[in-house]
Amino acid sequence: MKIDFKKSHATWILIMVLLFALLAIIYPYIRETDQSLTYSLYDFAGVSTDRFFILITTLGSAYISYPLLGLLVFFFVIQKNMWMVLILIFNLVGVRSLNSVLKSFFNYERPEWKHLVEVGVHTFPSGHAMNTLAFFGFLGYLIYVHNNLKKKWTNLIIFLISLFIFLVGLSRVYLGVHYLLDVIAGFIGGGFWLVVTIMLYRLKRR
Repeated sequence: MKIDFKKSHATWILIMVLLFALLAIIYPYIRETDQSLTYSLYDFAGVSTDRFFILITTLGSAYISYPLLGLLVFFFVIQKNMWMVLILIFNLVGVRSLNSVLKSFFNYERPEWKHLVEVGVHTFPSGHAMNTLAFFGFLGYLIYVHNNLKKKWTNLIIFLISLFIFLVGLSRVYLGVHYLLDVIAGFIGGGFWLVVTIMLYRLKRR
């Protein structure tokens, strides 16, 4: 059976928009429950684990993603693949811009307990979760469709990327800079931008 990828992408985009809208609507009403769940995950392990999650959250930050984007852009410019250059810039710059707009629009403040890393004011949705899923998720997609590795190695790479994305989200809760719902909303927003990016990428390939 032939799959209509345009309809499939549109369906996923609609689902994620609806999920995000639902979460944004109920967010103020379940904030107290969210605080309790979040606090149970906040700094639950100790100093050594603090260092681990600070490292993870740093790896998921602009300090890593932008230099990595620069290297990828340089590589694809040499390959004369300007479409890939544009798609990669669209993906990362676009998702970060969208996250900034959403944070300013909802204007929710961060948890009041001690933050283990420095952060800005607004909390919803999580930028790290949203940006990491969109950017590294797209890199994972490219690896999945363009590599000549054996299936088991491809699956291992995809698993490691997925684990990294999950740990970045968890790190934001552990370090006390986001509520759990902020991270979930970030993953939904990042998933939305990932599908949009893949849809545009596939349009060119067709």
